[in-house]
Amino acid sequence: CCLTKTLLSTVLRKNIFKVRKNCDLLRRKKNQPTSEDLTFCTAVETRLTEIENNIKQLSEKCSEIKKSLSKILLKFGETPETDSQDLFSWLRDFVTNFTKSLP
Repeated sequence: CCLTKTLLSTVLRKNIFKVRKNCDLLRRKKNQPTSEDLTFCTAVETRLTEIENNIKQLSEKCSEIKKSLSKILLKFGETPETDSQDLFSWLRDFVTNFTKSLP
Protein backbone atom coordinates (compact mmCIF):
# COMPACT_ATOMS: atom_id res chain seq x y z
CA CYS A 1 0.00 0.00 0.00
CA CYS A 2 2.68 2.49 1.03
CA LEU A 3 4.96 1.31 -1.77
CA THR A 4 2.21 2.19 -4.24
CA LYS A 5 1.91 5.67 -2.76
CA THR A 6 5.67 6.15 -2.93
CA LEU A 7 5.66 5.07 -6.56
CA LEU A 8 2.79 7.44 -7.32
CA SER A 9 4.67 10.28 -5.64
CA THR A 10 7.74 9.54 -7.77
CA VAL A 11 5.66 9.50 -10.95
CA LEU A 12 4.04 12.82 -9.98
CA ARG A 13 7.42 14.41 -9.36
CA LYS A 14 8.70 13.23 -12.74
CA ASN A 15 5.60 14.59 -14.46
CA ILE A 16 6.00 17.93 -12.71
CA PHE A 17 9.60 18.04 -13.92
CA LYS A 18 8.42 17.38 -17.49
CA VAL A 19 5.80 20.14 -17.33
CA ARG A 20 8.39 22.61 -15.99
CA LYS A 21 10.75 21.62 -18.79
CA ASN A 22 8.01 22.14 -21.38
CA CYS A 23 7.25 25.61 -19.97
CA ASP A 24 10.93 26.49 -20.27
CA LEU A 25 10.97 25.21 -23.85
CA LEU A 26 7.88 27.25 -24.68
CA ARG A 27 9.55 30.39 -23.38
CA ARG A 28 12.83 29.75 -25.19
CA LYS A 29 11.69 28.26 -28.48
CA LYS A 30 9.24 30.96 -29.42
CA ASN A 31 11.02 33.99 -30.83
CA GLN A 32 8.60 36.36 -29.25
CA PRO A 33 6.39 34.62 -26.68
CA THR A 34 3.08 36.41 -26.32
CA SER A 35 1.96 37.84 -23.03
CA GLU A 36 -0.58 35.00 -22.90
CA ASP A 37 2.24 32.45 -23.24
CA LEU A 38 4.20 34.10 -20.45
CA THR A 39 1.12 34.42 -18.23
CA PHE A 40 0.29 30.77 -18.85
CA CYS A 41 3.83 29.63 -18.01
CA THR A 42 3.91 31.74 -14.87
CA ALA A 43 0.54 30.38 -13.73
CA VAL A 44 1.62 26.80 -14.44
CA GLU A 45 4.90 27.23 -12.58
CA THR A 46 3.12 28.77 -9.60
CA ARG A 47 0.68 25.88 -9.46
CA LEU A 48 3.51 23.35 -9.85
CA THR A 49 5.30 24.90 -6.88
CA GLU A 50 2.12 24.55 -4.81
CA ILE A 51 1.76 20.92 -5.88
CA GLU A 52 5.40 20.17 -5.05
CA ASN A 53 4.92 21.68 -1.59
CA ASN A 54 1.80 19.55 -1.08
CA ILE A 55 3.66 16.41 -2.14
CA LYS A 56 6.48 17.27 0.26
CA GLN A 57 4.04 17.77 3.15
CA LEU A 58 2.24 14.53 2.34
CA SER A 59 5.53 12.64 2.17
CA GLU A 60 6.54 14.01 5.57
CA LYS A 61 3.15 13.07 7.02
CA CYS A 62 3.45 9.59 5.52
CA SER A 63 6.85 9.18 7.20
CA GLU A 64 5.37 10.23 10.55
CA ILE A 65 2.50 7.77 10.13
CA LYS A 66 4.92 4.96 9.23
CA LYS A 67 6.93 5.64 12.41
CA SER A 68 3.77 5.68 14.54
CA LEU A 69 2.48 2.52 12.92
CA SER A 70 5.80 0.75 13.52
CA LYS A 71 5.58 1.63 17.21
CA ILE A 72 2.00 0.34 17.39
CA LEU A 73 2.94 -2.87 15.59
CA LEU A 74 5.79 -3.48 18.02
CA LYS A 75 3.41 -2.97 20.97
CA PHE A 76 1.12 -5.62 19.50
CA GLY A 77 4.05 -7.98 18.96
CA GLU A 78 4.04 -7.68 15.19
CA THR A 79 6.93 -6.95 12.87
CA PRO A 80 7.21 -3.38 11.57
CA GLU A 81 6.66 -4.73 8.03
CA THR A 82 3.13 -5.91 8.87
CA ASP A 83 0.57 -4.27 6.59
CA SER A 84 -1.56 -1.67 8.35
CA GLN A 85 -4.71 -3.16 6.83
CA ASP A 86 -3.94 -6.47 8.51
CA LEU A 87 -3.53 -4.82 11.91
CA PHE A 88 -6.73 -2.82 11.66
CA SER A 89 -8.65 -5.84 10.36
CA TRP A 90 -7.50 -7.81 13.40
CA LEU A 91 -8.51 -4.97 15.71
CA ARG A 92 -11.92 -4.66 14.04
CA ASP A 93 -12.48 -8.41 14.33
CA PHE A 94 -11.45 -8.35 17.99
CA VAL A 95 -13.79 -5.48 18.84
CA THR A 96 -16.65 -7.10 16.89
CA ASN A 97 -16.18 -10.47 18.60
CA PHE A 98 -15.71 -8.85 22.00
CA THR A 99 -18.90 -6.83 21.56
CA LYS A 100 -20.82 -9.97 20.51
CA SER A 101 -19.63 -11.80 23.63
CA LEU A 102 -21.01 -9.15 25.97
CA PRO A 103 -24.35 -9.99 27.63
